Amino acid sequence: MRRHWRFAVVLLVQAAILAAMAGRHAAARAWGTAITLRTAPVDPYDILSGYHLVLTYEVENAPDALLPRGLARGDRLWLLVRRAEPAWELEAVARERPGETPDRVALPARWDPWRRAAIEGADRVYIPETERSRAEKLFRDAGGRGLVDLRVGDDGTIAVLRLRVGGASFGD
Repeated sequence: MRRHWRFAVVLLVQAAILAAMAGRHAAARAWGTAITLRTAPVDPYDILSGYHLVLTYEVENAPDALLPRGLARGDRLWLLVRRAEPAWELEAVARERPGETPDRVALPARWDPWRRAAIEGADRVYIPETERSRAEKLFRDAGGRGLVDLRVGDDGTIAVLRLRVGGASFGD
C-alpha cells in the first residue's frame, strides 16, 4: 500500500508540472494582451517538426542604437513594443523588464549568434496539411512577410494565435 501511495504522489507531481506549463500558455491565450507583429523573411519549412512556418519578426532586428552594450550569446532581453497600425513597433530594448501600459508591451527575448533578439516562444505557427500549398504560395508571393497575431500574458508568456498573409489567416 505504501508503494502505491508514493507512486501516486510522483504521478501527481508530474501531472501538475505539465498542467502548469500548459496553463501558462492557455492563460496567455485567454487573457493576455493582444498584439500584432510584422514578420521578416525567413526560410519557413522544417521537415523534422511537421509543417509549420518558422517566424522571425522585424522588431527582433533592433538598431544598434537601441541595444544595450556588452551583449553575449544567450543574454536575456526585453523588447518593448508600442501599439501602431498595422503592426506594433519596437520602442526600446532592455536587460530588465520595462514597465508596461495598455499601448506598450514587453516581449522576452534572447540574444542569438546572428545578432538579433529572438523573441522566446513565438517562433512558429503550425499550418494544417490541407492548407500547406496555399500557405506556401501566399507567403512566397508576399516576400515572406505577413502579420502575426499574438497574446502576451502578464508573466511574458507568448501565445501565437495566427499568421495573416495575402488576405488569408493560418493558425488559430
